[in-house]
Amino acid sequence: MDKKTLTSLQKEVPKMKVITISRVSEALGVSGSVAKNCIRYLGKEGLATPVVVSSRMLVFTALESAQKEEEVVVATTKGGKKPAAKTEAAPADE
Repeated sequence: MDKKTLTSLQKEVPKMKVITISRVSEALGVSGSVAKNCIRYLGKEGLATPVVVSSRMLVFTALESAQKEEEVVVATTKGGKKPAAKTEAAPADE
């Protein structure tokens, strides 16, 4: 990675509300594998907060937005199925 790309990475990317491989790839003009390594670098340097970390997907947030939000909930299921919506059961009459 050249010096210009590294400077852009450190200045522009941590300001993004949601940091994903696709957004970093487009912003810096690099391939997906380089963008993935860039996101991991930001996480190690403490410039971004991880939300979802897996071998296929990385989602980070900027530090400011992570501090404002109290809790980030990510629902995932196996097989790519969407999680079922939770419904509250009505209390049974006795």
